[in-house]
Amino acid sequence: MNIKLLNKAAKKEISFFIQFGGQGAFWYKEFLKYLENPAMKPFYEAVINGIKEGLGYIKSSEALLHGFELEKWINDPDSLPDEEYLYSAPISLPMIQAAQFAHYENFRLKGYNKDSFVEYSKGASGHSQGLISASFPIYDMPEEEYYETIKSYTIYLFLMGLRAQETQPGNLATSLEKERADSLGLTNPAPMAALLGSNHKQVEKLTDNFNETVAKDEKIYVSLYNTPENRIISGPRGSLLDFYEKYKEMLEESKIDFIFLKTSCPFHCDHMLPIREVFNSDMKNIGFELFGSKLKLPLYSFFDGRNMQKDEKLAMTFCDELMIKPLFWEKGILRVIKENEITHIIDFGPGKTSQRLSADILKSHNCEKPILSAAVIKDQKILFETE
Repeated sequence: MNIKLLNKAAKKEISFFIQFGGQGAFWYKEFLKYLENPAMKPFYEAVINGIKEGLGYIKSSEALLHGFELEKWINDPDSLPDEEYLYSAPISLPMIQAAQFAHYENFRLKGYNKDSFVEYSKGASGHSQGLISASFPIYDMPEEEYYETIKSYTIYLFLMGLRAQETQPGNLATSLEKERADSLGLTNPAPMAALLGSNHKQVEKLTDNFNETVAKDEKIYVSLYNTPENRIISGPRGSLLDFYEKYKEMLEESKIDFIFLKTSCPFHCDHMLPIREVFNSDMKNIGFELFGSKLKLPLYSFFDGRNMQKDEKLAMTFCDELMIKPLFWEKGILRVIKENEITHIIDFGPGKTSQRLSADILKSHNCEKPILSAAVIKDQKILFETE
């Protein structure tokens, strides 16, 4: 295919940075976006088989309240459980990734084959669980193992999401938590909330003050630093409601919006430490591992900005970054700002959130570089434009 952007990249006029987003978007429609394309059949089979095989590694789990019948959900949308359950970690972690991989597979089939895309790119990163997804297109694997690797990544994220949920009390908010949220003018109480507006120091001061009055297991953490005016706090639903009730007037005076995220675990903080032992056992049982030395491009950590090609083993490292360590999105994409060679960010969703976050970071540095999303129709027109 005579794709305009690829031709420019071949002439060294442009080069790409690869990014994948994290939790938040409703995965179902994005995942099924390309279902009618016969060329996508091996991809969908790989994901479905990955979920089936992943379920085979567990006997039962209270975290799977309404099961995980992916094939049935695909064929019969009326059989889908409530949306709140579909945002819970055992479902959303593997399926957010699957939606991203669907966009990547379409992107690949449209002409951006794996080798040329890597050749014309200078690095990659991912927002939260997107860091794991970002390792896939740059991972050195035999062509004949491509779909098998998609299946392995699916099993990996399914088990991570399952074990994450098992460490936390309840996929779903209780009726009392919902009633209390409603009385405070909030909706859908969750273990993570966005605080939008003002600056990080003000929010850090509030969380520090709050934590002085509560037990260790009730603490809240500033867990994601997305943009200068956008950060996330994580903790038990009850603690986040207590925090909001305590500082409601102050937040309103400072014009800080408080919005619960659509998620079921307090990611990126110490509340998730219990996952390490059991998930490490899972990885040994299924024989899954990823190696930094097999990454064909630098993969930049959102925690400290390091190049993860230097990390020996990544399966548990990724788990630590997603579950326990705080996220500083600027560190993940700092190379885009610093390196003139990088001219375009190619984003794989889900949705538009990661595209917007990166745009805000670039804007704060007076850096103007296009961010084209393979998940967005208007951007697909530019990505697949031919000469």
